[in-house]
Amino acid sequence: MTIPAQSAIPHGISTAQLAAAIGGKPESIRVRLCRDGSYYGIRPARLPSGRLLWPADTVDRLLVAARRKNKEAVEAEAADGETEDDGDQEAQ
Repeated sequence: MTIPAQSAIPHGISTAQLAAAIGGKPESIRVRLCRDGSYYGIRPARLPSGRLLWPADTVDRLLVAARRKNKEAVEAEAADGETEDDGDQEAQ
């Protein structure tokens, strides 16, 4: 019996595990993957069985991207609020 090398054993998470971790549905992940070719820029490996194996750090990568996007939105909203306040003061 041949034991595969450690590097030959795939490491990652299933689509169901990914969906559970991010609070979504596996179907939504598959639809976006089929439509866009990736799930927010992340591409899974397709196993010989046809199942998808997502990189183990996928959840972390998605959370970092979401935090970055939220931070940018908050900063943009704050900048918009400053310009609106300036406009109100000029009108008075």
